[in-house]
Amino acid sequence: MINYKKKIMILGVCTFLLSGCGSKEVISEITENSSKEDTIEEMTMETTVGVEGTFDDITYDEIDLAIDSSMPSIISDSDMLAMFIEPLSPKIGWLSYELMSCVNNEQFMEWEGRYKTERRLAASNLNNFPNKYSFINDFNLTDECVLSVLKEVLENYESHGAGERAEYEYTSEDIDVLLHGSEEEIIERFASEYSIAIGDHIYCPQWMYLHMPEQYTQVGITKEMVREKIAAYSKIPLPYDARIAFQDKISDFLEEEIIFDDTYINENYGGMFYKFKGQTITVGDEEYGMSWLSSRSIQAYERAGITTDMLEDLLERIADQSDTKEYEWIHGCLVRMKEME
Repeated sequence: MINYKKKIMILGVCTFLLSGCGSKEVISEITENSSKEDTIEEMTMETTVGVEGTFDDITYDEIDLAIDSSMPSIISDSDMLAMFIEPLSPKIGWLSYELMSCVNNEQFMEWEGRYKTERRLAASNLNNFPNKYSFINDFNLTDECVLSVLKEVLENYESHGAGERAEYEYTSEDIDVLLHGSEEEIIERFASEYSIAIGDHIYCPQWMYLHMPEQYTQVGITKEMVREKIAAYSKIPLPYDARIAFQDKISDFLEEEIIFDDTYINENYGGMFYKFKGQTITVGDEEYGMSWLSSRSIQAYERAGITTDMLEDLLERIADQSDTKEYEWIHGCLVRMKEME
């Protein structure tokens, strides 16, 4: 999965550059010079010269920061949840190693460090999370700079399959919007199929998951907008507890019961995200599901009244899933709790 994502990230920028980033003259010049002996490393050194940026801390929207902490924590491979986390389509939502080479490593690390808060919330502003637009905009990269560092990718472009090219290739209109359009135009054109776009703000499924229904209304999200996304939300391979919590939240907003369709999940993931369905620990009137158990400390277990006997019973029930992150986490907590007895 990691290799696949890397390939797609590279292809995303590759097609972005091939489709006319800047003028045709720039593309022709890069292509005609492809026989020269310059290496990609040498060209990168040249293009990083003079690229500077000093970055202030990002001021996040208050509505973005006001997250709903009651939702189950999610432990899963981020590659599998790109549709949940990413507000934009991969065309401009994903960075690539070639594009990052337009600046030196120190500059990139400083730039990326600005977004550390975004790791725990879902930002709705284009400039508040890493993407091609924010990268190019923050560093004021020229078309020539971006094209030059991808010379070798341009040469090898035709080796990619037609299916991949069709999915990630940019049209001239795409390029014009990316380089010269307003943030509202960029969001309208490049929003993920899972996201809701409203003016110059974009609300991905993660934003919807982390915020309350009353906050939907506050930012202008309507019931009709959400209804149009139910089929897309149904495709997201969230852990079972998180999926049910998200489903219930959408139902609350719509004021009607919504059941996510499991067909796509079962066909494409073999039900793997539902392997712990119904596996809980009950203490009194409280029920603790796998999402909660696999993201809490032993101190939280103790406060909840969860004992080692309860954990052993649960691990016995899910013994066939001993190679999962969830099992390993709970088993590790059990071992530590026994050592403290």
